[in-house]
Amino acid sequence: MEKKPILFLENIDKAFKTSDGDFYALKNINLSFPNKGLHCLVGKSGSGKSTLLNLLLQIEKPTKGEIFYKNKKISKFKKKDLNNYRNCVIGTIFQHYNLFEDLSVIDNIILPSLILGENRKDCIKRANDYIKQFNLEYLSKRIVKNLSGGEKQRVAIIRSIMNNPDILLCDEPTGALDDTNSVLIMKILKELSNDRLVIVVSHNLDLVEQFSDRIITLHDGKTILDQYRNEIKESNFKKQKINKRKFNWTKIFIRKHLKQNFVKNFLTYFSTLFGLLAIMCSIGFNNGIEETSRNAIQNNLAISTATVSKKQYIDIPNSPLQYEKSTRPHNDELQFLYNIIPSLVIEPNLSYFVPTNPTFSYRDEILNTISFIPIYNHHLINSYNEIVVNNKFLELLNLDKEEIIDDYLYLIHKVSPTIKTDDIVNPFIKDNIEIKEQLIIKEVVDEFSFLNNPKIYYSYPLFLEFVSNIKLENISNYLGYEMDGLSYVISSNDDSMMSSYSSLLFVKDKQDINRLFSLKDELDNEKADIRIESDPYLIQKTYVNFMTSFASSLQIFIIISFVGVCFIIGITSLSSFILYKKESAILTILGSSNSKILSIFLDESLFVILMSICSSLVLSFFVEKLINNIVYKYAQIENLISIPIYSYLGYPYLLPIALTIIIISISIIFIIVPLLIYKNISLSSELKDE
Repeated sequence: MEKKPILFLENIDKAFKTSDGDFYALKNINLSFPNKGLHCLVGKSGSGKSTLLNLLLQIEKPTKGEIFYKNKKISKFKKKDLNNYRNCVIGTIFQHYNLFEDLSVIDNIILPSLILGENRKDCIKRANDYIKQFNLEYLSKRIVKNLSGGEKQRVAIIRSIMNNPDILLCDEPTGALDDTNSVLIMKILKELSNDRLVIVVSHNLDLVEQFSDRIITLHDGKTILDQYRNEIKESNFKKQKINKRKFNWTKIFIRKHLKQNFVKNFLTYFSTLFGLLAIMCSIGFNNGIEETSRNAIQNNLAISTATVSKKQYIDIPNSPLQYEKSTRPHNDELQFLYNIIPSLVIEPNLSYFVPTNPTFSYRDEILNTISFIPIYNHHLINSYNEIVVNNKFLELLNLDKEEIIDDYLYLIHKVSPTIKTDDIVNPFIKDNIEIKEQLIIKEVVDEFSFLNNPKIYYSYPLFLEFVSNIKLENISNYLGYEMDGLSYVISSNDDSMMSSYSSLLFVKDKQDINRLFSLKDELDNEKADIRIESDPYLIQKTYVNFMTSFASSLQIFIIISFVGVCFIIGITSLSSFILYKKESAILTILGSSNSKILSIFLDESLFVILMSICSSLVLSFFVEKLINNIVYKYAQIENLISIPIYSYLGYPYLLPIALTIIIISISIIFIIVPLLIYKNISLSSELKDE
């Protein structure tokens, strides 16, 4: 025996915790091993043979004592040194092979060299040399699960010597083989022991007697016999230098996992895709509210028209209640409006002669549900009998735009202007006026559809002229001077029906519309006497408030979707790790770092995530269009969803970039944390024979 052993065990104890206290699998073991020879560990089951091998492989830690490799304490190895020890110093052969059943023979064999960093082509060349020596040329491309037991064990031996290790550890290498293959394997191990240390655990005493250079007998965790059968001379064993290059060997397992986990990954992909689309649609909904609320202002001709009235609150006798009385304000009470809204025009309200909801006749059909709205001007309206209609008007009549342009519509309205006299016999003088005007439809405008209704727009300045031409003959004869419709409205009492209890406001410059609405809100908040009313603004505000409230609830949905997506990814990755935990244990024994093993599961998940993100970005265009079409069909709201793919908050492509970074970052946390927790698996238990 050589003076300086390559491997030395000093005062080794190994105890396991049990319900009855500590159980010592090994007790006071002192062994040294030279740098070559076939050394066999024998003994009954439970004598500590496999435990001793696990200590040498460092998948178990001794309770007491130290193990030295070339006079260095293995327990003091850093992670990198330990990985190198398992990859280059130790080669391991198991009874049930611990090969990767779904990989080819060649991929199994070259894996330790790939983990070490060898160039793939170089290690394939060297592996093929070994394959020829072992007469396995016909198997190199075959999948391992299709091999016989003897073939698998020879593949495992080739894998164990690919990096020219100093030591081969063999745990029952012939236990699952027939007699012929058992002898073949022992001959191979015997030949390998000529230039390296080979330690074999075996129950086959016949093979041990036939091939071993040394037999170490264990009983109840103690060495009871250490017998050298052959003289072992010191040799100068030189390792072959490895040409290291960067090669991402984890791709082999990533591809394998993606293929084997296709159904699970597809479900993860689909769930993640659905979650991402939900998140993007929620963001698009918030963005769409801003756009549609602007459309409510911009795409409504009536938005520039409002009414203004004076509110008075009058006590009810013998009651704590009050009632609200509206009257038409005097012009001097409205002068302050001009200072705030420069383009403002104030006109008398002619609703008495031209009501907001008159009766119309179109193609012999009577229409009573159409609003008749004054606007100050329109480029297509050049006379009082020219009008513009909105898209809701078309829907009401179920007509196309081409059918209705330049067609005729009749305004039908009867009114009886009356004045009170002092004559007891004839106390009232009135004129019965029948208005039936032919109106020409000049244009159809698309308007914001939320709570909108069929509307007809007419030019108010031109209708002022029309009403001023209505002659009230009976009233004129009684008064002794000519009275027309416009004069009648202007001269009526401010609290009479003829005054409509209000005046009309027109904003000629669209830039002043927001000023008008700001002023309205200010007057409402102050509960001032002067009040401004605007149905389009009320609709727009109702829409914004409703959608904003709904959007607020979506914030929770977005958070839940984010967490749900990340949870699905994390759980999927963890389940994949659980499924392949034995595979991870084998990779650890072959010298892979924990980070590389984790990267296999991380990269698999990230691939699915990136596929989901890319798909969601592409599908978002179609989903946005589909949802908007459905919402418009049933709720008449245009572009409710507006996903800001190209620009968000003023930054180009902010949404897809931010979404990708956030979802990947959170997903990485959800993947790594459970994997790191679960990574504390017992290598020895995972590597036990099944």
